[in-house]
Amino acid sequence: MPSLFGTDVAVNPQLRDVSRSFNGKTVRHFEVDFTVDVSSSVGPDGALRRSFDVIAERCTPIMISGTYDTGSKIELFVEGDFPTDDYNDDGSPVTFAAYLAAQLQGLGTVDGVNLGSTTVTENMVSPYFADDVEADY
Repeated sequence: MPSLFGTDVAVNPQLRDVSRSFNGKTVRHFEVDFTVDVSSSVGPDGALRRSFDVIAERCTPIMISGTYDTGSKIELFVEGDFPTDDYNDDGSPVTFAAYLAAQLQGLGTVDGVNLGSTTVTENMVSPYFADDVEADY
């Protein structure tokens, strides 16, 4: 593939052979299934915005897809590692996916959209560790 900057491709010599990911941190991949069409609830008080607020209060989103599958699902990539833990501070360890689902369900009905059946599942390939990719220039 031709370079946009001439014939030589610039590569940072200090990072040329270093394992790394694009942001240097572990990335987790989740699918959020709202079980109802949320694609039209996009205003400042809409179901998607309120859901994104809940997500951003609990982790650092890197990428969030557009809705798909009749407007009921999104893909979510977040920064960090989230082992099973007591996220609720109630003495019962749960997965981060279960915790996030409960928090989204707790929003109830937003902008006429009932989020009470929302589920969150972690992609089976996840997590993507910061050192999974070898530089291969």
